[in-house]
Amino acid sequence: MGATTANAAYMYDEVEEIRNLNKVEGFDPRRYMRIIGQEGQAGKYYLDVAFRKLWFRLKYPEGKIVKKILKLTDQVAIVEARVYLHRNDSEENFIANALAQKYRTEDGQFGNKFVELAETAAVGRALSDAGFGLQFADKEEDIDKYVEIVNKFPNVIKYELLGYHTMGVFKYNELGIKYRLDGVEPLSVTRLKELQNYANSKLTI
Repeated sequence: MGATTANAAYMYDEVEEIRNLNKVEGFDPRRYMRIIGQEGQAGKYYLDVAFRKLWFRLKYPEGKIVKKILKLTDQVAIVEARVYLHRNDSEENFIANALAQKYRTEDGQFGNKFVELAETAAVGRALSDAGFGLQFADKEEDIDKYVEIVNKFPNVIKYELLGYHTMGVFKYNELGIKYRLDGVEPLSVTRLKELQNYANSKLTI
């Protein structure tokens, strides 16, 4: 039987400034992440919404998350979630917001819980945009955005990814300029190949 695995190379591990974003002493969100994906295929690390909310409460105990149902029928729910740093902040003084839409399905366990699912999805996305989970964005998601643009140009015959490297660092040292990516490890050849193969599978050229 196959197993689901994931590549742990996300921005959180590579850039100190990202690790320090919404840092809470004694709380490591990586301990609560799980892998989601199909068995036998590479999965993605995911931080459940409950742990994103916990993280937010630890960082901003006076903060609040406001949910608003924008549309509700017997088949669909559209919910907006807004994140505020303080419970006394005015309605428009939110730091992040997100929308989510869910439909009623025939699923026996969750089909009738489409409103709750929409609320959870909206809160999760809003918290991620506020910096509680965005640090673990999967690089494949970035590739998807680039590929979407490339596919719009029919005259493109090749799309090649170039990995970050440190070959030019010495120039900064010679000129006495601080190298802002100091400590960032170059992308491994294996990982670059994985991302290139992923991009190739999405390209229509």
